[in-house]
Amino acid sequence: MSSKKRWSNLIISLIGAGIIAAYDLYGQSCASYSGNNLFGIELRHLGLFYMGMLILLNLLRKELILLLLLSFGVGAEIYLIGFQITNEVYCYYCLAFEAIIALLFLLNLKMSQGSIAGILIFAGFIIIAGFTFFLVFFKGAVVSSFVLTSSPCLKTGALRRFFGNNKYLILRFLSKN
Repeated sequence: MSSKKRWSNLIISLIGAGIIAAYDLYGQSCASYSGNNLFGIELRHLGLFYMGMLILLNLLRKELILLLLLSFGVGAEIYLIGFQITNEVYCYYCLAFEAIIALLFLLNLKMSQGSIAGILIFAGFIIIAGFTFFLVFFKGAVVSSFVLTSSPCLKTGALRRFFGNNKYLILRFLSKN
């Protein structure tokens, strides 16, 4: 891996970690409206760990393992983008993080003439594995806020949609005002 590519990987990965930090500090995007996790661990914490692993593999010059991890991440992000599209809820921090993963993947997809097909097939299988892993183990729920105006007693409420079984649950909160 060239020095220029290693520095590019490092800078882009740090930007990805910065997106997660901004999400933690300022994000009202999906952190407060979702219960998205994998094995009970919030995705933002997994994302920070993931970026740390990418940085470490980059510094250790482990190109093949880095490509494996990026391919898996692309598959996971494809699933998560689909989750956002399906549920019509978009998190700008998440989309920016997904763009970082895609950029790193493209940057690290080594295309030598003799192994283009082999690399693409290999990366394709890992992308499918990442997608399938998230399809099976990802737990996601989206909560949106809205105001009920038809009744003076019910001033606020929340519509919660649980995904997987596509059932809606309406939660109503009474206001004393």
